[in-house]
Amino acid sequence: MRQNERGYMLVGALLIIVLLFVVGLSLTTLASFSLKNASDERNHQSVYYIAEAGLNHLANEFEKAVSDIYEDETIRSEDDFFQKLEQFYFLKETYDTFEKVKDIQPYAKLSIEKTDQKGVYRLFSTGYIGEKTRTVSQLIKVEWNGKQAEAKYELPPFAVFTSDYFEMNNGTIIGDIGTMNSSIGAVSFPGGGPRLEGKVYVPQGNEEIVKTAHYIKVEVAEIDASYQIPDLPPFPEFPSFECPKDETIASSPYNSHQVIKDCHLYINNWIVDQTNYTLALTDNLKFKEMRFTSNYTLRIDVGDKNRAIVVDHLNIQNGHIELLGTGSLTIYVTDKITLGSGSSVNKNGDISRLNIFLKGTGSKHNRKELKIAGSQKIYGSLYAEDADIHFSGGGGFVGNISLAEKI
Repeated sequence: MRQNERGYMLVGALLIIVLLFVVGLSLTTLASFSLKNASDERNHQSVYYIAEAGLNHLANEFEKAVSDIYEDETIRSEDDFFQKLEQFYFLKETYDTFEKVKDIQPYAKLSIEKTDQKGVYRLFSTGYIGEKTRTVSQLIKVEWNGKQAEAKYELPPFAVFTSDYFEMNNGTIIGDIGTMNSSIGAVSFPGGGPRLEGKVYVPQGNEEIVKTAHYIKVEVAEIDASYQIPDLPPFPEFPSFECPKDETIASSPYNSHQVIKDCHLYINNWIVDQTNYTLALTDNLKFKEMRFTSNYTLRIDVGDKNRAIVVDHLNIQNGHIELLGTGSLTIYVTDKITLGSGSSVNKNGDISRLNIFLKGTGSKHNRKELKIAGSQKIYGSLYAEDADIHFSGGGGFVGNISLAEKI
């Protein structure tokens, strides 16, 4: 009987040991699971903070870019502003200025997307810690509020309006000439064959302000004393662009022409016209020289964007530039413009689609000269930093001509 009791006690003790083992194992598993959950939760929270920090960094960079673009003197309109901003909002970068977590480097991948609504952009930041990821986003709206320099000023209704001296020996002006200069001979037609289809408006209608050869007749009228020459914006800093890759075109397997080589553009071969060569401006470009000869035509397709070309020498000895698309083209000339007989730029086109900036020398005694003679035609606006501009022999400019400042 005692032996049986000892057997039952042994079995009971074993059961208690097994039970305690199971309970202990369960508690260990539960504790391990709890620790893992806590670790996962910490990592989940940490990767969120990584993503949030990346988003804040991106928002600050985007805000700075918007401000810098707005302050850029070359940005004069809403279209210019948003076109420049496009170069930033496709930015994709990695932000990794974080301390390592258990030898793992956290980082955030950043990107910006344009929404269907104008001026509204969505910023994305995805945080990474090992295999853990989390993405956060934010909408930002950018508005164009205009610039002081854009304040509307209603210019007097003249084809030519000046506060300096004006002399004309040849060519044709369709419209009136106005001057605020009251000096004798401020407006002069000394000879040659100038043709004015309009009147000359001068202070107080003083006919002595206008001097002409005896065979040239012009009608003089009094200018409104309230008219004034508006202040022009400062001449812009020229942007920096990349040269395009070399390009060869061919009309057959046996006839080819290297139209772009070493940052030069050569519109000087019959294959250009044979193939209707078109320079598709999907981005802004730089050239050392754009050379035109033999009456060949370069077609520049700007698409629906406002594109720009920086060129040292716009050398149109004899040729043409035709604009395609609906956008506009700005040509920044750092050195000089050569226009030979019969050449044309944007002939009969919309003058608002072409702007040409000619950089000056900054010297009073060494100013650049731009001569438009021999039936050249430019349909656009010319903005020269400092230059002497001469028209003769049927040369013409349909658009606006401005000088940034006097030297």
